[in-house]
Amino acid sequence: MKLALQSSGSPQATPVVPSASLRPPLTSTLELMILQRASYQVFEHESAGPWATDRAAWHQLDGQVTLIFCDRKPLFISWGAGPQQYSIEQKDHSFFNAGALTEVDMTQHPYWQSFIEQEVEMKYVDHGHQVLALTFEDQSLFVSSQYEDGTFCGDCVRVSQENPL
Repeated sequence: MKLALQSSGSPQATPVVPSASLRPPLTSTLELMILQRASYQVFEHESAGPWATDRAAWHQLDGQVTLIFCDRKPLFISWGAGPQQYSIEQKDHSFFNAGALTEVDMTQHPYWQSFIEQEVEMKYVDHGHQVLALTFEDQSLFVSSQYEDGTFCGDCVRVSQENPL
């Protein structure tokens, strides 16, 4: 809260609304945003993929997913330590040092293409933040911290069209 003086000289509390650039990353609550661009920031050895297109497959990366929304700073999604070790976290800055990762634009990839220029809902689907769902109408993408064998609490990121839970 911020105090503002009324014309009578007595203070009146008025809410302070942060600008879009100062808003914290998403939490487990619902927030809708228009997605402009999606990319994976990966280590050099991962940059060629394979980036599967079939529904039953997934994308496995050791880096981070970067989403650009209208009127907002980039959103970085990777595995982290909260609320438990190896959870999916969101930040308004990279999880990695500058220059450590190579960017792969996924905006036109079949997994992401239909989400571009659409109002996307993002919400954690579990209390441990192992799975973050991105939805638009009847389409979904899931970002999870899973190893290739499907076990959770991984030090990697999996993007899939099917809910891993």
